[in-house]
Amino acid sequence: MAALEHNSFLFNADDFGMGSHISRGITLSVRQGIVTSISVCVNGVESAEDIRKGLMEVPGAQIGLHINLTEGERLRRAEDSLSLESKLEVEPIRNEILAQVELFRLIAGSVPTHIDCHQHFAYLSPKAFEALVSASVRLNIPIRSPAPFLDVGRLEKFIAGVESRFGISLPFRAPQRAKELLTVFQKYPVKTRTEDVCIDFDVEAEDHLAALQLYSRNNASTVEVVCHPRLVENQTTKSFEPSKETSRLIGIANRMGA
Repeated sequence: MAALEHNSFLFNADDFGMGSHISRGITLSVRQGIVTSISVCVNGVESAEDIRKGLMEVPGAQIGLHINLTEGERLRRAEDSLSLESKLEVEPIRNEILAQVELFRLIAGSVPTHIDCHQHFAYLSPKAFEALVSASVRLNIPIRSPAPFLDVGRLEKFIAGVESRFGISLPFRAPQRAKELLTVFQKYPVKTRTEDVCIDFDVEAEDHLAALQLYSRNNASTVEVVCHPRLVENQTTKSFEPSKETSRLIGIANRMGA
């Protein structure tokens, strides 16, 4: 397999702020050089002060906002069930996104470098997606590429993965939903931070880099790789140590020469 250019792939860690074990695992991955970008939940488990202190430990990393519409407290009203799609409204969700951006600014002291969404909710609901895209355009902040959700085949694979891993049947079919999302995407002059995104990176694979090679063959010059490093408790020692995913991400960094 041909060598991969490390600077062609942007490893982004989601869920900073969703628990100290998660934030500390992300910090470790940043220090090891593989993760150069993080996405922060401002309405998750950790307090604003804890998030602020945690961000001081990752100087140099790109720091974006991980919009959270499905867990924890909403800063403003936003429905969070795809089964209620007919009852969703764009404006309340957009207001919630704008409120989270403002809280991010107060915590981080700057605007986010990018915006994405917890559990991909805003990429699965056309109305939530329009709220995200329109807010992004208003604020001139790039979003995570929606490529996996605009392609019927990739969306079908995602739907099947959700059902097999979590036992959840999403209430829509890929062809129609991809068409609806594409219509929204083409409606706005939105910026994406990379051409494509890998949301199903398999750190369990025997060759971790093989999946990334597929994106190179698809002629995407820049690809965001979504990952979820964290620390887990060792039941024997009762101490926290890197999760399997975190350890393998560090191994990938070594192979890619990060």
